[in-house]
Amino acid sequence: MPASRAELCRRDPSVLLIGCLTAPLHGGATVVADGAEVLRLLPPELVARFRAKGWQLVRNYREVGVPLGESFGTERAEAIADYCRAEAIGFEWLPDEVLRTRQRRAAVVTHPVTGEEVWFNQAAFLNELTLDPMIRAYLTEVYGPDALPFTTTYGDGTPIPPEEVAAINEAYRLATRRESWQRGDLLLVDNLRTAHGRDPYEGERELAVVIGDPVRLSGHLLG
Repeated sequence: MPASRAELCRRDPSVLLIGCLTAPLHGGATVVADGAEVLRLLPPELVARFRAKGWQLVRNYREVGVPLGESFGTERAEAIADYCRAEAIGFEWLPDEVLRTRQRRAAVVTHPVTGEEVWFNQAAFLNELTLDPMIRAYLTEVYGPDALPFTTTYGDGTPIPPEEVAAINEAYRLATRRESWQRGDLLLVDNLRTAHGRDPYEGERELAVVIGDPVRLSGHLLG
């Protein structure tokens, strides 16, 4: 029997294949960071706290950030509720009809093939401290301190201190590799072990991406 949409969306794609159709004039590398190396570079006491508590992503779907319909593929409240329940995502509709979600996840997971532990989260990248300070101050003034488009905390809701966000970002910096694209290049990415991003670029840039081999990570969903 084919897997249902809910079953599929509870899995993480384990492989990405990226191909370069058009290389930019300058920049635009797809940067990759080894999650196992990031884990080794982090202070042990920081890792211990994240092991114990996990991490939490809080999002408020206002006019700032990715639109609601684009994030969920629909704006129907019932369909969004079904998706959130299937994904163990807490949700509520605020009085101004803004959707707020909370999802708790493990910060460290075991790779299902290699058995190696990897740092597998976006606790630093999606933390409010990554926003430009002026933009964060403006959004806080307009919407309030608890209504930013996104932020992260420890899994129990306690804030992640600025120095820990900085330590995580530094570990990623040290573990990141990059190489400029050339037309026809292919990049095969272990999506469970490897964080990836994109450098700024000039000129036209066109990549084709295929995702596949979805797996369910045991213990990743904390509810």
